Amino acid sequence: MLNKIERRPHYVEWNGDKISEYWDVFGNIKPVSPWFSTKASGFILKELKSLKKKYLTSKDIKVLDIGSGSGDLLGKMHQELGFDCHGIDISTDRIEKARLTYPKLKFSKGSIINTGFDDKIFDIVISTQTIEHLLTEDLEFAFSEMSRVLKPGGIVFLTTRFEENLGERLKVCPDCLCIFSHSQHLQSFTQQSIENLFLKFGFTTIVSKKSLCRDSLKEFIPNSLKWVNFFVNPIFHKYMDKRLGKYLFAIGRKKNE
Repeated sequence: MLNKIERRPHYVEWNGDKISEYWDVFGNIKPVSPWFSTKASGFILKELKSLKKKYLTSKDIKVLDIGSGSGDLLGKMHQELGFDCHGIDISTDRIEKARLTYPKLKFSKGSIINTGFDDKIFDIVISTQTIEHLLTEDLEFAFSEMSRVLKPGGIVFLTTRFEENLGERLKVCPDCLCIFSHSQHLQSFTQQSIENLFLKFGFTTIVSKKSLCRDSLKEFIPNSLKWVNFFVNPIFHKYMDKRLGKYLFAIGRKKNE
């Protein structure tokens, strides 16, 4: 049993090992709502299809998903877009399970600051809801690493929370009274801060905006009225996307050397 001294309220002092262990556990807990990559998969695939057509000339598109988790997003990407899919995650447990679920795809343990891949081999690097979990000292290393593994002219595709207030939605462990931010969030971003990081590490900003990261409004409409989506979404999507969006959606293109 924990003694009274150990049970005093305190804040987590995060490090790489703690973050990895956290996701070994939290990543295998069934979420209240589906994971972001599941909810936003239609939106992400639609955007990637458009990016491929507009910016990428390679016949075989090689993509890296950083923080690939269950691998479900990569599975859909491979099936619907035919990409050569690679995924990395800091959680050994999640990588092993993804390999079992999607044996035709390539998964390995790695992080956004150390992917384990050679220079300039990917056409697209995608990282959804990952950069907000980074330690401050790792933030610039992450953008440097994404740039390193991308081919010239390659695409970096990011989502994170939009201007998140890290002082809200704090959690407390009932065993040790440790206080920590929602889902281990450590960073908050603005459109300008993302654009500054893109610029510093050799990317031209294509998109940087507040977004729902959805291709429909179904989750905001009662089940009995889901059919309304077919009429409302085409007309009001841009307004709703900006008004209700809680994510920062950003795309950068690596400059040609």
